[in-house]
Amino acid sequence: MFIGAGEAAVTPTMSSLIADYFRPELRAKAYSFYMLGGSIGTSLAYLVGASTLYLSTWLQAHAGLLGSFRDWQLVFIFSGLAGLILALLFGLTVREPVRRETAPSTSGAPRLGQILRDLSANLFEKKLAYLAIIGGAVMNVFLIAAQLSWYPTLFVRVFGLQPAEVGGLLAVVGVPSGIVSALASGFIMAWLVKRGRLDAPLIMMLVQAIIWGTLGVAKSLAPSVTTSVALHLITSLSANFGLPAAFFGLTQITHNRLRGQMTALYTIIYGLISITLGPLAVGLLSDYVFTSPTGVAYSLASVFAIGSLTGISLLLIGWKDFVAASIRVKGHTAAAEGQ
Repeated sequence: MFIGAGEAAVTPTMSSLIADYFRPELRAKAYSFYMLGGSIGTSLAYLVGASTLYLSTWLQAHAGLLGSFRDWQLVFIFSGLAGLILALLFGLTVREPVRRETAPSTSGAPRLGQILRDLSANLFEKKLAYLAIIGGAVMNVFLIAAQLSWYPTLFVRVFGLQPAEVGGLLAVVGVPSGIVSALASGFIMAWLVKRGRLDAPLIMMLVQAIIWGTLGVAKSLAPSVTTSVALHLITSLSANFGLPAAFFGLTQITHNRLRGQMTALYTIIYGLISITLGPLAVGLLSDYVFTSPTGVAYSLASVFAIGSLTGISLLLIGWKDFVAASIRVKGHTAAAEGQ
């Protein structure tokens, strides 16, 4: 719970900081570099966890105080140490940027009531645009959360691998593909925007949803470890298309003063729906529908199929409104910067 409270502050502040640090034409790339943290971090968690499991017997016998901890506790301890180091570096090096794309204000910081009124009006005015960008992103994260929780279990139950073997295998696949995916997302969006495609974030989300809805199902039902891992590599190459696109898309249709608030709202929604219901859906299907030990494969495949179709539908419903909202905010931004 306390870790979650700390993580909740990261996304809204990150989105606002990047929007102010970087010009609009550079933001897509900046968000993609930011996503490297999640990709590398998730993969390193698998690697650190697997390494700790291999070393746990030695640590418990020779490492003094560490010998009193269990395997899973050691994994948490070693995985969490990096956060303390990064927090110190961030505090010592990152400074508050100058606000971009907003006219100078002499009235001071707005009150909470005014922020909530502005937020409500903004949501009502662009409801279908936000349905597309937030709904599409939420369903993509829904699929990723389901995979993170249950795909390792599939290898244990279906193929008989040991947990330490699975962690190492997924780390080897995840680190390079996650890096390529995150970087590719930003550069592709920047290329699309340069060619006048204001719907670039939605295009990236649509591509990811299609890939996960097809190859995600296929890798869940694959007949061998090799086939499943090969398909997993392809889906991983698109795993970071949606999240940088969501951040970029939100800044594209939201005025500067509300970007942090909208990103916070988006974070709440994907926390409640994606992070919670993605893993839960697979668990419920495994308990009540596909109840055999290998039923997790069919449960995961079903979630991939349903989640991707839902995401594609939400994107298509709000596509035109997203483009229209982007045009309006772009015009408002030009007027504000001219003052």
